[in-house]
Amino acid sequence: MSLLDAYNAAMAQLRADVNDVIQNDMCDGIRVAMVDSARTRVYEAYPNPKRYVRRGTLTDPSHYRFYPIDMGVEVESPIMGNPAYAPPASSGWNPGYISHIIESGDGYPWLSKGDDMNTIGPRPYLTEGMKDYVSKSASADLTDGLRARGYIVE
Repeated sequence: MSLLDAYNAAMAQLRADVNDVIQNDMCDGIRVAMVDSARTRVYEAYPNPKRYVRRGTLTDPSHYRFYPIDMGVEVESPIMGNPAYAPPASSGWNPGYISHIIESGDGYPWLSKGDDMNTIGPRPYLTEGMKDYVSKSASADLTDGLRARGYIVE
């Protein structure tokens, strides 16, 4: 085996191990960051909704799904609109994922001018939660995962 072949094999193994750490070892930490982000950026940012009753699903860690991508993971919160607000209970109910509505601030067609929801705007909790995780815990979690797989990480 040539030096280049050995290098390519070592890099391929490192890439596979990094993917394994990200997709298996780091998801619990990401879940914690998503729950914390939802709590502070969604629920505490708008603490007393008058137009609906919260289900509290964004702070349930089991409601987050992870999809592997090369050298990373995508996070989704596949929580659907609350069927309790389907017509005739309200007009403009959106049965789609609520994360898009919350993150963008768009998708509340049942709001009227001056409604308390109009003042809250976008609450990007998924993107910001991932930024929190990357800035606070990702490096240590990746290091721990690689060390557990036999790497020497300085």
